[in-house]
Amino acid sequence: MIKLKNKVQEFLSLIPKDKLLHYFYGSILTFIFALLFEIFVVILLVLLISMIKELLDDKFSITDIIYTVLPAIFLALIS
Repeated sequence: MIKLKNKVQEFLSLIPKDKLLHYFYGSILTFIFALLFEIFVVILLVLLISMIKELLDDKFSITDIIYTVLPAIFLALIS
């Protein structure tokens, strides 16, 4: 059991801080929008905001968009 825990911690430590920040802010957006809209609209809004943010950045990254939208997708899967 301890070996599994160590493997999970090792895997999670490999995720770049930038991607974790995108996931965190995507979670916040998802939570706020989920209080106001249906899940399909939540996914679209988070996707739209993340795409606008990436277009305004110097470097466009599709993985940043994926990490931002992932919490909304997870919410859609469990609801």
